[in-house]
Amino acid sequence: RTSSAKPEVLFDSSSEHVVPQHVACASEQEPNESRNLWKHVTKAIRENNLNAATTQKSAIEEQQREHVKEREAQGTRFEPRFFQLEIDGNYHPKLVIDDIPKEPEAAKQRVSQWIFAKPDGSMQDMDRSEDDPVVLATPHKR
Repeated sequence: RTSSAKPEVLFDSSSEHVVPQHVACASEQEPNESRNLWKHVTKAIRENNLNAATTQKSAIEEQQREHVKEREAQGTRFEPRFFQLEIDGNYHPKLVIDDIPKEPEAAKQRVSQWIFAKPDGSMQDMDRSEDDPVVLATPHKR
């Protein structure tokens, strides 16, 4: 590419519709869910502190390696919450498509129950706390 060439726009996010997130507040989520797992990295990035972000990211990766070693030593396997290993050697969703109601509101309730139910059966709190480090994405206008 020469300096006189104009950059090619592959995707213009300013014209896209942003779908609001529908997530439980961080305090209700499991420790290994992305928003909890990566909150210190996110905070460091927002503060433009690359060294802290890198340190936090490395700590997460090291912890994940340690969990793998522990499972190997105990002879156990990682069991994903939403997927199961099938006979074909691939992971498939535990929620069976045929079990989802056809009516849209009932389908939304069924999928939300599957995603947001805690192990004890109660539902995660969907109210966002003000100290939640994640800010919803909004399109910027040019």
